[in-house]
Amino acid sequence: MTTAPTTTVEIETIDSTGAGAHVTHAALATIRDAFSFIASHAPAPVNLWHQQRIERAGGGRVQIGQITAVIAVLA
Repeated sequence: MTTAPTTTVEIETIDSTGAGAHVTHAALATIRDAFSFIASHAPAPVNLWHQQRIERAGGGRVQIGQITAVIAVLA
């Protein structure tokens, strides 16, 4: 059985001019998958405190170095 994605992730970085530059967008099955996806594109994983905050809020934004990731949990 195939399930629909429940989480989306948008990842951006800062280009050489200081402007935001799109890196990737993904639709994932779980919020845990979203954290793993971010870790594969960022210099470090999302720390536990931010993971808990995003899970409680049903989504959110994190900054890891020059990478910005926005997680949205679909209802």
